[in-house]
Amino acid sequence: MSLKPGDQVEFHINKDNRLVVTPVDSEWLKTLDEVLGSMTEVYEGFDLIKERDEWDSKYF
Repeated sequence: MSLKPGDQVEFHINKDNRLVVTPVDSEWLKTLDEVLGSMTEVYEGFDLIKERDEWDSKYF
């Protein structure tokens, strides 16, 4: 795979402290955006603070 001028990229540091440049897959990001916004009603009434407090008391 080769990059062309104008391609969108992301920069990451890997576990060996090397800079890694990867192309942004815009089709994948579009699909991800659709999925992330598709189930917002699932969390109606969800109490995140309560859940975190219960987790903390059980595991920490």
